[in-house]
Formats: sequence, structure tokens, C-alpha cells
Amino acid sequence: NTVWALGYDGSGGGANVQEFTRTIDGGTTWTAGIINVGNLNLEITNISPVNGTTAWVGAVSPTAGMGGVWKTSNGGTTWTQQNATAYTNPSSFFNVVHFFNANVGITQGDPITATDFEVYRTTDGGATWAAVPPANMPNIISGEYGYNGGNVAAGNSFWFVTNLGKLYRTTDMGVTWTKLNTPITDFA
Repeated sequence: NTVWALGYDGSGGGANVQEFTRTIDGGTTWTAGIINVGNLNLEITNISPVNGTTAWVGAVSPTAGMGGVWKTSNGGTTWTQQNATAYTNPSSFFNVVHFFNANVGITQGDPITATDFEVYRTTDGGATWAAVPPANMPNIISGEYGYNGGNVAAGNSFWFVTNLGKLYRTTDMGVTWTKLNTPITDFA
């Protein structure tokens, strides 16, 4: 019965929209709202709700990168930034946030080292975040990066795709990751 959705400028004008809508009664009524992340230039990458009142959004500058996560616990009335110390490297580019439940979540961003994607995990609802250890993350291919779209989740599993046709997967809520080859050359 609960659905959250992001607003989007479908006119082709490319306006940045920081809006959402939500229903908690199977679509009979909808409540619209603003996602106030404190910067109108940040693009909302995705929304990850766990119930009718609690959701997280990712946001990133399309030109400067970096970015981060904001959480609402009151149905979208207010949004509070989390993981403020992550995605601060000038090479950072935030892609996605996903919560498996009210406590365990992950974020994924483009590589800031020559070997690994920037991935963080939380087990306390986003109060604290820790980088996934490099030993738990497959090495990247030179020039590889991820996308804001193309992410899928089911149960304890999450997948993200890259510009080099790779599919990264976790089956344990972000603790360990594997990289899979696909016949696609670029998921753009």
C-alpha cells in the first residue's frame, strides 16, 4: 500500500526537480512534497523508502560530483543529511543509496582510487557509515564508473551496473561484492 516516487521534468527542458509524492493507502490519495537538501543545484539520484514515513534520497551535483544521502522520518516534511564525511573527495561522484530495512543500507559512488568503487554501509539507520573494505570489493577496470540508474534490489541482494558492461552484486546486504561479466558493452 505504500509507494514513494520522485518528480521529474518530462518537458525536455532539463529542469532540476527536487520533489516526491507518496501514498500510504494503495494509491487512493497522494501527498506531494519538496526534498529540501539545502542546495537547489543537486540532482536527486533515487529514493529508497522502508515504510510510509521513512525514506532516504541520494543527491549529487551533475557537474561537481560529490553528493550524499538525506533521510526523512516524518513522511518527507524534513530531510536531514547523513554520511556527511563520505563523498567529499574531489573525485567522488555519488550514484545511489539503498536501504534493505530500517537499519541496513548502502551507498555506491564512482571510484576515487585506482582499484575500488566508493561504497559505504550502515547498520544503524544511517547514523554512522563505514567504507566497504577493499578486500570485500572487486577491483575496477581502468576508466570504469557506475550510473545513477540501473540499480536493482531484491531481498538481501543489490546490483549496480557500469560503463564497461560489468554488473556488481552483493547478496549479503553490502558486506561482500562480486563482479559479473555481461554481453553488454556499456549500460548507458
